[in-house]
Amino acid sequence: MNEDQRLAAGLKVGISNHVASAALAVLGGGLGLFTYISQSFAPPSSFYALMGAAAAMLVASIWAGGDGAARTVSAIAGGSWSDKSLPQFNWQALLTLLALIVLIVATAIGVSSAKVSAGTDRRVERVEKQLTTLSSTVTDLRRGQTQLRQRLRRGATPTP
Repeated sequence: MNEDQRLAAGLKVGISNHVASAALAVLGGGLGLFTYISQSFAPPSSFYALMGAAAAMLVASIWAGGDGAARTVSAIAGGSWSDKSLPQFNWQALLTLLALIVLIVATAIGVSSAKVSAGTDRRVERVEKQLTTLSSTVTDLRRGQTQLRQRLRRGATPTP
């Protein structure tokens, strides 16, 4: 095996590592989106199915890249490596891309569903009404306190 072949094998494994890093980044971003959407919206079951499919594809992508790297290392160690492309690396790239597309579709479905805050909005309106009522009650109490002070002052001063 010559130096050029070793460099080519190293590049293939290196690119696979970068694709695996991208898959992990997409997986992390997908988990963040999943958490936000599932807590803020009422997504349909298709959202959960698509998010699960995207996560499974990303995990399979990482596994395929690892398998391709392991086969490349074994072939190099055995002296039988060739520059022929391994299908594992192709599957890795394809699954990562498909997972990203599915994740985008799932996100679009999730954010277009009804917001969970509808019930919260009603509770906020109720609290606002109660605060308005309390505010007017406090105003009435202050007015009554002022009137009571004025009566006490009048009663305390001698009348001519």
